[in-house]
Amino acid sequence: MIKSVQKSESEIQEMVVQYLEILERQWKVLWFTASGNWQWQTSIKVKLKMKREWVRAGMPDIFIVFNSEIVFIELKKEKGGVVSESQEKAILAINKSWWKAYIAKWFNEAKEIIDNFI
Repeated sequence: MIKSVQKSESEIQEMVVQYLEILERQWKVLWFTASGNWQWQTSIKVKLKMKREWVRAGMPDIFIVFNSEIVFIELKKEKGGVVSESQEKAILAINKSWWKAYIAKWFNEAKEIIDNFI
C-alpha cells in the first residue's frame, strides 16, 4: 500500500505558481503574483517593520489578473489547513467588491478555480 504524503502550503503554492507561469506564457493569464509564506513571522522586529510597511494579515496567497477578472486564492493544505479570522475577513471584503476570492485546499482545487477563468 502506497502512503500519500500531504503537501505543505508552500509546496502547493510552488505548484500553482508553476502552472500560472505556463498560462502566462500562453497569454491566458496577464499577470500574477504570490505572497510568500515568509509573512508569518516570530521576530518582533520583523513584525513591526512589516506593520510600518502596511503588510496586512489575511492577504490571500495568490493574486491573478485575467483578461476580464482579478482573482485571489488562499491556499490551504488538504488536511488541517485552517482559515484564520484575518483571512476570512480579507476574503469577505474582496468578495464584496467586483473582484473574486477563493479558498483552495490542494493544487487541484486551485487549478479548477484558475481554469474557470481561462
